[in-house]
Amino acid sequence: YPRPSGEAYVAGFSDPAVVVTEPPGAVQVRDGVCDRLEAGARRLSSALRAASHCGRQSCYLPWTADEFPAIGRLPDVGGAYVCAGHGCWGILNSLASGLGLSELILDGHATSVDIRPFDPARLLHADDPTWAVHGVP
Repeated sequence: YPRPSGEAYVAGFSDPAVVVTEPPGAVQVRDGVCDRLEAGARRLSSALRAASHCGRQSCYLPWTADEFPAIGRLPDVGGAYVCAGHGCWGILNSLASGLGLSELILDGHATSVDIRPFDPARLLHADDPTWAVHGVP
């Protein structure tokens, strides 16, 4: 991800899905993974071959069970809406997601973008009535 400052962020190598147990800021940076990313970036980009790196970090990406964002009204929870689970595409899709959700909240339906495929109700299991207590999968 090139930045206006001339820096480039290199990201990748997602792990299998897990339940997050670390508190924010306590995710461990795995140097071996960072080394692989750095080596790949240097191999693929002549501009990055001699570049120095200024930091390393790790984070969890919020995905839903089907890897599509959840955007819309939460069923059976009056006045509750959600717009989450975009994974690494959250920043890129934030404006369209926010616009669609704001139209849904204000007008009862989205007109600028079709958010119907992202309805959070698709993630709910009819045989699990406790989702509102334990969270959407």
